[in-house]
Amino acid sequence: MKKKAEKTKRHRVYKILLVLGTLFLLSLLFFQIQAKSAVQTFLKKKIPAHLIYNYDQLDVNLLTGSIQFSKVDLKIRDRDTTLNHTVIKIDDVTIDGLSYWQFFLRNTIKAKALSIESPNVTYYPSRTFRKTSDKPKGVVNLLKEIAIGKIAITNGSFNMAYQQDDSIRIRARKMNFSLTNGQTNPRIIEQKIPIVYDSYDFSAEELFVDLGLFETVKAKNLMISETNAKLTNLVLQSKYSKTALSKILSKERDHIDLKVPECSLSNIDFGFHENRFFFTSELGEVSGLDLNIYRDKLIADDQSQKKLYSSVIRELPFNLRIDSVALANSTIKYEENTKSDTKAGSLFFNDLNVGLKNISNTYAVGNETMAKVAGKLMGIAPITVAYSFDMNDKNDSFKVATTLFGLDGKDINSFLRPNVNVQIKGKVNELYFTAYGNRNFANGTMKMKYEDLEFELLKKDRLKINKVLSAIGNLFINDGSDADAQGYRYGAIEVERDPSKSLFNYFWSCTQDGLLSTIMGDGKK
Repeated sequence: MKKKAEKTKRHRVYKILLVLGTLFLLSLLFFQIQAKSAVQTFLKKKIPAHLIYNYDQLDVNLLTGSIQFSKVDLKIRDRDTTLNHTVIKIDDVTIDGLSYWQFFLRNTIKAKALSIESPNVTYYPSRTFRKTSDKPKGVVNLLKEIAIGKIAITNGSFNMAYQQDDSIRIRARKMNFSLTNGQTNPRIIEQKIPIVYDSYDFSAEELFVDLGLFETVKAKNLMISETNAKLTNLVLQSKYSKTALSKILSKERDHIDLKVPECSLSNIDFGFHENRFFFTSELGEVSGLDLNIYRDKLIADDQSQKKLYSSVIRELPFNLRIDSVALANSTIKYEENTKSDTKAGSLFFNDLNVGLKNISNTYAVGNETMAKVAGKLMGIAPITVAYSFDMNDKNDSFKVATTLFGLDGKDINSFLRPNVNVQIKGKVNELYFTAYGNRNFANGTMKMKYEDLEFELLKKDRLKINKVLSAIGNLFINDGSDADAQGYRYGAIEVERDPSKSLFNYFWSCTQDGLLSTIMGDGKK
């Protein structure tokens, strides 16, 4: 009887456990269905009308606190025009570790992780209406605080397109992004940067930017972390060949071909201070830059006023501070076409190493932006340039100093023949040039040691020497023999700037004036 009673008791316990288990499973199923319905209701009520969304499947797991959306389509409309300015397609959106306690009792959406798989974003800026109000407005009117331990976006793509023909202005592929401890709330969502966080990193490949009518930029890889940024295989190129570009231009514009294998910024920071964007970095590094510039002088000059670098930096619409930039092992080539029936003359500088300091519009009066350049002119003659200015000086005052050694006339005649209709003989052993200037005038001094200097004026065909004019011209030129005890001749520099010309033209005018003064003047200090 005792065993039978124990057996009956066990059966009752099993039945109770079975009933409780069944009730638990039914309750879980009920709440699972209710939770899914609650998510759907929440989306319908809380997602603003200008965000149009659709998805294939929604899965909710109460036990793990996960919500998963599959095949999501999202369209964001301009609030005023109702045009879809952003179209987003996503393979999968998953929220893990959602805290129901925080959601229902503390009015907070808190989760361990948010992952977004393969988002494809297309943005049409022409479909947005420019607001006249200065008060910022977020994408959504947020009512709750949101805190997510980790946000991860993998294998994304981005396109910014023109509305007229859907041609791409900006493109990026294989985008990956992660952010830790992201938080926002009704106040933060309306700020310029609508989220606060601990750290982040971003990478993308196959970057493309259309700069307008004439140039494009491409890059193979971009990597950005909280403190560093790196770009590889950067290419900035004209859209047209040199000949094709000349045919469509109404005024002078350079044909550009720039290649940079690698460039980076260290210890970066950015954000907004009193509603003004700022960007800072301690060090920028550029390696192996190769720049080719071609200018067709047969096209009408661009008469617009050109700003000096001090003005450009001072008038930037944001605060910039880059402590130093190092450019190593680089090459710059400049070609100029002045006659349609001759080959363009060219100058090039190689083995270039450049150091820049204080590229900033935030430093105090008295500090200076400085550039120091060292390399070889025409692959042979060592050359240095030191250039400095105080960005705060509204007169755009500057100092430039140059040294040049061992330049043989024959090495530069390939540029002088087609552009100046002159070729020279002889050798410049040493040249020292210092000038002080501002946006209007420059003056300075030049010191040269040279030998057997002769100018040969060419005929119109640039193939034969005009011996008569060359002989007359050389009567006024000292060949270098009438020098001081150390072998130097001296000249003065006085130049009025043409504001429609570039800074490099300004420097060339100073150099040209100093050369004429040195070789045609009395040569005294």
